[in-house]
Amino acid sequence: MPPPLPEHVIEIRDAEALTHVLTAAQGRPHALISIPGAARLLGAPWWHALTHNHPAPTILDCDTAAGRAITALTLGQTHLVFDPASPQYPAIAALAEQHNATVLPTRPDCFVMGLPPYTPYRLTQLQRYFSTPNPSQDQP
Repeated sequence: MPPPLPEHVIEIRDAEALTHVLTAAQGRPHALISIPGAARLLGAPWWHALTHNHPAPTILDCDTAAGRAITALTLGQTHLVFDPASPQYPAIAALAEQHNATVLPTRPDCFVMGLPPYTPYRLTQLQRYFSTPNPSQDQP
């Protein structure tokens, strides 16, 4: 199994947000998560292209899109969000285990970057999020 996720999880949707996260993180542990249902909307290859060089763990939200989850696993995705109410959940969980990946039944608490443009105010909030020891207790 992959290592547990760090406390700081940031939702991104584009390369600009990723750049801001890297700047704000300054080497601090964090993970990236896609927008809800991103696998269904944009596909696993999109997420892989966006995040494959990122040093931190990444989480692709697959909702109930089993085919997209399978594609993500074959591309090396180690963390997925997949709806446990889906009839395919047991199969996706078993396949994830074979790929040394983790399936999360719900999205973790995260800081949402939102839509660009990323204003100085929003970037300050991101900095504060990284300064918070336990961000799930105190969201910006």
